[in-house]
Amino acid sequence: MPDVVDEVLLLARAPSALTGQARIGVAEYNLADVGSGVTAGVFGRLYRHQGQWKYAAMNAGFRDLAGLAHHLGLSATQLTPTARPAAAPTPPPAPPAPAPSGGIVGRVMGMLRGSATPTPPGPAPTTLPAPAAPSGAGSVNSTLSLRKEAVRLTLEKKGAAGLQARVMLVMDASGSMSGLYQKGKVQDTLERLVPVAMQLDDNGEMEFFYYASRYSKQPNLTAQNVVGRVGRKYHSKDGFGNNEPPVMNAVLKEHRAERSALPTLVLFITDGGIDPHTSREIEQILKGSAGEALFWQFVGLGNANYGILERFDTLTGRVLDNSGFFAVDDLDRVSDAQLYDRLLTEFPDWVRKAKAARILR
Repeated sequence: MPDVVDEVLLLARAPSALTGQARIGVAEYNLADVGSGVTAGVFGRLYRHQGQWKYAAMNAGFRDLAGLAHHLGLSATQLTPTARPAAAPTPPPAPPAPAPSGGIVGRVMGMLRGSATPTPPGPAPTTLPAPAAPSGAGSVNSTLSLRKEAVRLTLEKKGAAGLQARVMLVMDASGSMSGLYQKGKVQDTLERLVPVAMQLDDNGEMEFFYYASRYSKQPNLTAQNVVGRVGRKYHSKDGFGNNEPPVMNAVLKEHRAERSALPTLVLFITDGGIDPHTSREIEQILKGSAGEALFWQFVGLGNANYGILERFDTLTGRVLDNSGFFAVDDLDRVSDAQLYDRLLTEFPDWVRKAKAARILR
């Protein structure tokens, strides 16, 4: 690719609603997950990162081409392929390639077509134009904005359109996680989780905790500060062991201090290593908070010892089931739509039950 290209989005458009199975890159899709009535979408992203090309599976759908174009900061005309003339029996020699038009998009398309027309004078841009940000969205980049749309569609599919919640993130920083930090996988995970807060939280922010042997409260994660927030640097300031109860109690303290009418969704990321003693403490915390407007969504990375987390379905003695758990071997192989579907599988249903039980107003 020419140096001027830093990002390539893989788009799809169909004359009717997208359905069925598809495989794009390493991700498997059920196109029904994109949302009802969706005819166009963004399904993948190739982008330069620290001098190398990376691929991210995506799943953001729109009901028409105009909606997709507006989200990308383009016009529908720019996304509409030009009709090709019918082939003549004896075609004349190909004319010189027309001068690229349409600003940076036109110049890039001309380069990809092999146009020999020199680029008009002026400073050469280094990136494709940023998509038009919705009102009040600040500098939200295209990927985060598309992922926010994927979260919205997930909630809509689950009958929870317009749902609001306070969102907190707890990230494992134990020694066994160091490799994931150094490979940039924790950074990638943060960028995939922030859109959940962008959609659910009234201020678009996600409260952020690290934990290992100890825990620490970090500045909130937002669309404006998440990119490069961790990078490839391993957070080792809280020790190297696994000690979940202190950070869980800290989360509960923050939740109770807010006295908000909104429910709290806690995204708890761990690679396991939970011993039987800690499991018993976690069980007591879950039971003790079952009558509060807070839901724990645990995500396990890899195949490890998750202790009590694997026994949520059989955990008794709670006013309401207030926790969920799923494990994935590699988040890179899970599309955005699949990730958000699993993250939000139980939370909307819990909200409905909590309202029925008058835990939520």
